[in-house]
Amino acid sequence: MFTTAVTNRSRALLEFRVYRFHLKATGAGVLPNFVTNSLRGAFGFALRRLVCTFPGVECGSCELAGSCPYAAVFEPRKPPQVHRLAQVRQTPRPFVLRTETAGGRVSAGSELLFEMVLVGGTKRLLPYITLAIRNMAAEGIGVRNHRASFSLEEVRAKTKRGWSRVYSPEKGLRTTAAHPFRYSDFVAASRPCKRITVRFLSPLRIRTRSGGLIRRNLRFEHLVKRLRDRLNMLSVFYCGTELPLDFRGLGERAENVETVRSDLRWVDVSRYSRSQKQRHPMGGLMGEATFVGDDLGEFLPLLYAGEYLHVGRFAVWGFGQIEVVSVE
Repeated sequence: MFTTAVTNRSRALLEFRVYRFHLKATGAGVLPNFVTNSLRGAFGFALRRLVCTFPGVECGSCELAGSCPYAAVFEPRKPPQVHRLAQVRQTPRPFVLRTETAGGRVSAGSELLFEMVLVGGTKRLLPYITLAIRNMAAEGIGVRNHRASFSLEEVRAKTKRGWSRVYSPEKGLRTTAAHPFRYSDFVAASRPCKRITVRFLSPLRIRTRSGGLIRRNLRFEHLVKRLRDRLNMLSVFYCGTELPLDFRGLGERAENVETVRSDLRWVDVSRYSRSQKQRHPMGGLMGEATFVGDDLGEFLPLLYAGEYLHVGRFAVWGFGQIEVVSVE
């Protein structure tokens, strides 16, 4: 049985694992500009069709939601023992999709590579996830009426030494000791510094506390506070404990960091909701920014973890992906 609740056995700091899926096109089609939009929707549809016992019932009212792999991934419930974050309206989903594959026309034999980051105990759902992605690939991915069919060639898990194959069509899925990335690893890798350059690889969409969408003049505090809150929620909901941070002090010190260079630009992106029959804006900031302060080393663990877990709205789609370019 699978459950979204965190047990005492799983109490640990934030940890996650990274898997890479290798698909090969068996037919022609068209992928959208941001491929993860299609991946997320197709994956969710395939997983629900694979495991859902009562497809006509909403997850929130389903008696089996507490043990359903689909609900654990796409409709997670707050663990009953969580109190301090009980006011959070939406529980963050325990995965992130990311890819460097560009959109456009797909021909037979083309490759589609993407990574999935699984937080905490979600690693147990890898058999369901792999089978759902295999079905998703065969059914087709891409622009409506122009979807390309794929075959799942292999799945690899990131380890300390590189990538280890954990699935192939011939041998199926095998048990693996995928390397668990822990927040403590990023703390150990940090060092004193006064200058950090961050690259925003996919649209960063965040709002100020007053609710305004940040379209320009991104400040370091905006980035740090959103990372702090997102990573802490993932740690609480899926790993059983809060990050050992000086939450208020961290935010206050981030407010004193200066932005000395920025080439961030707004990129318009939208997605079409078939259920609501309307388009939804998903645009955000992309580019690079350099920040300077007296000592930025305490912020590095958040930034390093954010390279994998992303920040801002639509992180599950692969948005808000960052890269620490330089540390001085």
